[in-house]
Amino acid sequence: GAWPPPRTARGGATGTGAGGQAGDAEAALWEDAKEIRAVIETRLATLVKQADALALDLAGSRVRGFSIHEPTPANRITFKAKSCREMMLTRTSELASGAVDSLKRKRPVVSATLTRSVMESMAKAHELQRILDEFVLEPKGKDLNAMLMQYLFGSRNNLNLPNATNILTAIDRTEKMIPHFRENYDRLSELAHPNFLGGLGAFAELDLERNSLGLTNLKRKN
Repeated sequence: GAWPPPRTARGGATGTGAGGQAGDAEAALWEDAKEIRAVIETRLATLVKQADALALDLAGSRVRGFSIHEPTPANRITFKAKSCREMMLTRTSELASGAVDSLKRKRPVVSATLTRSVMESMAKAHELQRILDEFVLEPKGKDLNAMLMQYLFGSRNNLNLPNATNILTAIDRTEKMIPHFRENYDRLSELAHPNFLGGLGAFAELDLERNSLGLTNLKRKN
């Protein structure tokens, strides 16, 4: 049959019974693909201003660096804790700036992928706060130095480095403090991954009357 199926299929003109219903359902999917780009573009327009302000605020909070004067054991712990914080702030700021720039250029897949990474960095920042809070409340039996070293040097594929925490564990812990955090993370994942929303929905220009498909991006601002 025609690819994509003709629009008449949506109204049932292609047949009755299971085959006709399947044709209707498939035609409806193609209509959704045709319309989703407009939805993405509208939602992007509402996000840009707010995201830009947040990215600027993050950038203004960054430091160029810091040092400790006396390398005592206590000062080394403080140095590592501050390194964790400032490193994650710098990472989050860089990613947020890139996400906003992509939003302005109407590159939804790039922006969603970077924003998803911003959420991962936020989750790691909450993880650091949890580590420090738990240590302050009950330091007995906890190796704060080892936890901070894992935070700074954690890896998932280098056996010579501490084992990094699974990011989804951090995401789910953050969900307990920020409602819908995991839900929004999963939504961004749909756009970041090569699924319908991050593929056909984001890049396809469909003309169902002519059975044609163009592959472009949303109209960009240079």
